[in-house]
Amino acid sequence: MKIGIYGQFYHKDSGIYIKELFDILNQENIEVFVEKNFLQLIHEHKILSKEYNHFSTFKELDNSYDLFF
Repeated sequence: MKIGIYGQFYHKDSGIYIKELFDILNQENIEVFVEKNFLQLIHEHKILSKEYNHFSTFKELDNSYDLFF
């Protein structure tokens, strides 16, 4: 399964939920792509230690994705 994740901002209390989501996705061996700017925000807050694939624009998304949120 392949999913894309997009976020517009990082709320100070959202770190625990972001980490929980990514932990579950990793446990299920789901291929994750994160919008580049949102991924940068996540890394700035040191929530994730693993590196993830990213996309820069919606034009990069195609029908190979099973889910996008």
